[in-house]
Amino acid sequence: MNSFTATEFFEQLRAQLEEYLREALRDHLAAARNDTDAFLEVSRADLKRWLAELATGQIKADEFTSLVRGQAALCQLKALEQAGLAQIRLDEIRAAILELVLNAAFKCVA
Repeated sequence: MNSFTATEFFEQLRAQLEEYLREALRDHLAAARNDTDAFLEVSRADLKRWLAELATGQIKADEFTSLVRGQAALCQLKALEQAGLAQIRLDEIRAAILELVLNAAFKCVA
């Protein structure tokens, strides 16, 4: 992973997520933080492993993308759902979170 560590990746990702959440979900910021923290907690080991595999060339970018997008089911957004957000909005938020993961990872290994 070039000069980045997994810890640095997660720190940068959290910063990017926080910026997105502040802009997109300011009315539901606490719920959004809870949901993204829960997603990162359950995905952390897989993301760390896949990022290392991507950095060393064991998997290709498209494989990494597929693996990350496969994590959508783990990004449940329960707190935001309880806050009353519509399913279509939850799907948009979920997609944005996964794209932020991908963007942060590709910057990390570039």
